[in-house]
Amino acid sequence: MRSAIFILLAVVSLSCGDLKPKEVDLYYNIQSLMVEQAAALTADKVELQKFAIVNGDSSTSAFVPDSLGWADEFQIIMDADINKPALRGQYSISEGDDENSNLKILAYTANSETLPIQSFKVFYLDKVENLKRIEVRMKESNSIFQASKNIILDLDDIKNQNRITHYSIKGFQKMLLQDRVDFNVRCSLKY
Repeated sequence: MRSAIFILLAVVSLSCGDLKPKEVDLYYNIQSLMVEQAAALTADKVELQKFAIVNGDSSTSAFVPDSLGWADEFQIIMDADINKPALRGQYSISEGDDENSNLKILAYTANSETLPIQSFKVFYLDKVENLKRIEVRMKESNSIFQASKNIILDLDDIKNQNRITHYSIKGFQKMLLQDRVDFNVRCSLKY
């Protein structure tokens, strides 16, 4: 009887020894979304059509980025990552219905004006996995630098996959002793 209990305890303790705490995302994980999107866009050879206005000067381009190109294009969006250990507890979370559509909104709002990402909104249909839009408002300010960026990322069902269809980045930056630079970049993806 004692040996049976000893064997049972040994089996239980050995089976529990490999358990590791699982990292759970507290906030929306923009990093994994953008990495997954970049991989799919690269594989599908999706064309990027970009229209940019910087201080009134406009330019248009169209090209098919490779994986490094998509990483470069999405860097500013990936910089909007609020799912970092240092930011835990720094955002209030609310959920509700969008007044302008049939979508639901998962909103993260900064608890402090000093955080560079002031708001991060996820618009989705029925469940978060059915993502339709992300809106991010970023703001930085110190004695020599001031900047503001508004990012909008639209997604839709393409070939039964949730894929980015459009994104835009609008804002400004101002450095001490330099002129303010206003910019507006709008991108469309052609599948």
